[in-house]
Amino acid sequence: MGHLKRIVSATGLSSDAAGLAPGDAQLRVLHGNPIVSIIEQEQECDCDLIVMGKHGQGLLEKLLSGSVTKQVLAGSQGDVLVSVAAGAPLSAGQRAGQP
Repeated sequence: MGHLKRIVSATGLSSDAAGLAPGDAQLRVLHGNPIVSIIEQEQECDCDLIVMGKHGQGLLEKLLSGSVTKQVLAGSQGDVLVSVAAGAPLSAGQRAGQP
């Protein structure tokens, strides 16, 4: 967990920076199927927002499994904020503001 704390610290992500009271935001590290884990946590914790990163994906990977982000967007009952990595290719829909 020390490595994760260093990453969060380096990126400047904090509940203080977002104007949240201590305990209003939670960082979780889970193992297993990412889609199932994220959706289960959303429902169990009654999440207000899921924040996910997105990076470019090869055509073969996209055809075989699809994007985790895309599947979470489809399965989520709440809001999902997607941050696109710098330099990642965007689809025409993403450039138009669609997921």
